Amino acid sequence: MEPVEEQRLIERARKGEADAFGPIITAYQRKVFNFIMGMTHDPTIADELTQEVFLKAWTALPRFRGESQFQTWLFQIALNATRSWGRWKKIGLARFVSLSGPTEAEVSDKTEYQGPQVADRDPGADPARQTESAALQAQLSRAIEQLPPREKEVFHLRHYEDLSLKEIAQLMGIAEGSVKAHLFHALEKMRKFLGGPSDVL
Repeated sequence: MEPVEEQRLIERARKGEADAFGPIITAYQRKVFNFIMGMTHDPTIADELTQEVFLKAWTALPRFRGESQFQTWLFQIALNATRSWGRWKKIGLARFVSLSGPTEAEVSDKTEYQGPQVADRDPGADPARQTESAALQAQLSRAIEQLPPREKEVFHLRHYEDLSLKEIAQLMGIAEGSVKAHLFHALEKMRKFLGGPSDVL
């Protein structure tokens, strides 16, 4: 959806025009679902919370003033809904990150960061290598489960939702420097749990 069209629909929806909110749901429903699914790993819960998020968004939309991007505002509602569900019980993320130590790209917006790098996604990759990667994937999932809730949130928003530090700060209501610190500490703890630098990836 083009920004101009999105803004037009948001303005109409803010005035109570329900038919204008439909296209907004269509545009963001998958993003919100994936965002919640990435933190709950439960499709049923993710579907229920996604519906809850849009219901809350519709109710709160008249108070949306455009001080942040609409997606950031919507993700804030999604994050709060997820926090209310289970308080981070049974959360596990299964992706790969470099184990060489936090880099400037990982904790800064100065360079474009592509997110955690997944190893051996090629179906034709060596089976032994794929088995090794699967084992590391499970180990990484356990490492992320050890993180404090705030560090999990920052890690997920940065590496899986590809939000900037500024957007994460706005979404979570904390300083940008705090976001960077949480991200750095999350990466450090994960690498210590995984045994430090590795040439597996």
